[in-house]
Amino acid sequence: MGYTDTERKIQHPAAVVAGTIVSVVVHVTAILLLSGFRFDMGYRIDEDLRRRKENKMDVREVALKPDPVMLAMKPLAIAASPVQDSAVAMDVAQVAENTGAKPEAVAIEPPTLQENRLAGENRSVSEPSALPDRQKWEPRQEIVEIEKKLIDDKVKALARKPIEKVDRVKNAPDIVMTIDRSKMDKNASSGMSSTNLLPPDLDKRVEGGRAGIDGGKSGISGLRNTGAGPTVKSPSSNEEPLFTRGSGTNTFKPIEKYLKAELTTYASSLEPEYGYFKIEIARLGDEILPVIPKDIILVQDCSTSMAEQRLHFCRDGLTNCLQELAPGDRFNVVSFRDTREKCFQEWAEVKPETIGAARQFISEMRASGDTDIYSSLKHLLEPAPTPGRPVIALMISDGYSTAGIVDNSDIIGAFSKLNNGAISVFSLGTLQTANMYLLDLVSHCNRGDAFNVTSGRWDIPKSIHNLLKEVKRPVLSDVKFTFAGGDRCMVYPVLTSNLYLDRPLILHGRYNKDMKNVVFQAIGKAGAVDCDMVFDLDIGKAGKPGGKDIRTEWAEQRVYFLMGEYARNGDPAVLRELKETANSYKIKVPYARDLPK
Repeated sequence: MGYTDTERKIQHPAAVVAGTIVSVVVHVTAILLLSGFRFDMGYRIDEDLRRRKENKMDVREVALKPDPVMLAMKPLAIAASPVQDSAVAMDVAQVAENTGAKPEAVAIEPPTLQENRLAGENRSVSEPSALPDRQKWEPRQEIVEIEKKLIDDKVKALARKPIEKVDRVKNAPDIVMTIDRSKMDKNASSGMSSTNLLPPDLDKRVEGGRAGIDGGKSGISGLRNTGAGPTVKSPSSNEEPLFTRGSGTNTFKPIEKYLKAELTTYASSLEPEYGYFKIEIARLGDEILPVIPKDIILVQDCSTSMAEQRLHFCRDGLTNCLQELAPGDRFNVVSFRDTREKCFQEWAEVKPETIGAARQFISEMRASGDTDIYSSLKHLLEPAPTPGRPVIALMISDGYSTAGIVDNSDIIGAFSKLNNGAISVFSLGTLQTANMYLLDLVSHCNRGDAFNVTSGRWDIPKSIHNLLKEVKRPVLSDVKFTFAGGDRCMVYPVLTSNLYLDRPLILHGRYNKDMKNVVFQAIGKAGAVDCDMVFDLDIGKAGKPGGKDIRTEWAEQRVYFLMGEYARNGDPAVLRELKETANSYKIKVPYARDLPK
């Protein structure tokens, strides 16, 4: 049975009243009991302090008896005092005499060692006796009887075949391609092309690639005519030195044995059609290939945009470059702005007086005027290059043209067509915001390379010096490559740099996976001599496995090639192909803001 709210309120009223009364009584009692209690802890502390201040301290002089132990610890003071008791002084002196110890004599020599005697179980061991005389060994004097004769004694021994002395070539390759000597002699006398000296299968593959790289579009097709060309001299026991010139005709020199071609490959199962490779061509040894004389021209931008802050360090770098010139070289120094000025009207030989004149010319360079880059580059071709002497131009600039032709693509295309690989152009940017699109493409399209100093103007002299050191020892100029396979083997760069002792020549290629070998030919000039090299590299055996970066580097080189082609002719189809290549290989187009959208 439940209760309502009203009924719950009136239930047990007597208990409520009783509880209230008890609570009141308890609280009243507690108040009465605690009314006499005092919290006087602080009061008691103050009272103790007051009493301590009132208590007086009784200070008196007390005579202490002398401690005999302390007197014994002070013998010097007691001995020095004349008023002390003499007995006490004598006791202290006696104690000091008894406790003192005289130092032992110092042993300056080691003690005498007793003779080592045998002891213990070795006591009865006797001294060793002399060795007994041994008789000299003599073999048995017996005759070995031949039980069964295989060769008749009457047969005369065969005469020893003499071997002619062969001149050894240092660091020569272990395996070289076979050559038909009789065919070589016949072809040399008839004036036929040197490609006929190759093995039949290799000869066909090389001839198949004569159209040039990238299906003959590269402009380097027909590097060697199948008709009359450089002749090959018949080999003899006294071979002529490398890079000589015969009377009347060019002497053809194969140089495969002086170079090495390192092949690195990459192939992915995700790309079933193509594989990629990188070839590095370098010398086999330090002094195998002779250095050929060069013509070098130092080109300095002296426009207002260079400013004296950077031009000062450029002058230091150019002055240091003069020390790297070798005997037999020729050089010149050019400053340009909207006009140009040459140190020498003709090529100058390396002599103390010409070096001094060049230093004076460099020290007088000052920043002023506008910048006409195309005009300065065009005049580098005057006078015309001497055949057999590589011409290297080192241009130092910020890359901004403000006079004459100012469009970057126009400058790149116009000069590249005019130069056609005759001069190698190396560019150096002088500040972080330099126009590297112009400097990079001008160098890439003209057998060179470009660098930029982004760490500060203080590093300009070192950068100029390092760049010149890489190119100061050329061994092969006007180098042209031909790869067998046509479109099935696309290799970049199409127009390569010269071959230098201190700078490897690198090629990037893409090949169809059904190809087993990479076959290519390179021709060039060493002085006035035409040189040739042919390599047949087995992709499976000679190639070292590489990483995915080989594929990326090939795509980057192809993009650079297409950028140069677009600068030459402005064909929109080339630009579309450039962007498609970048999208397919997922790489960024360099200097995209300088290209049309």
